[in-house]
Amino acid sequence: MSSAWLKDLEERVHQATERLSALRAEKSDFEAKIARLEAALAKLKAERTAKRKQEAASKKAPSAEAEAWNQERAEIRSRVATLVDHLAGLLDES
Repeated sequence: MSSAWLKDLEERVHQATERLSALRAEKSDFEAKIARLEAALAKLKAERTAKRKQEAASKKAPSAEAEAWNQERAEIRSRVATLVDHLAGLLDES
């Protein structure tokens, strides 16, 4: 009779160690998964940062080009206005 409680205790300890081993393996799997996900997140953050920097740089580049276009348009408008005035003067003379 005294060995029955000991046998029961041994069985419970055996079950507990099996459960602990399974939980350790599961923990290891979760830690590996967390590491993979953190690495993927870091990669995505780096790509997003690079994309934002590239977008910011591309926004700056067209503004210089746009300014050149605006200057050219203003010059063309001025010259066309001068031609229109000249043509209007010719029409007034007739």
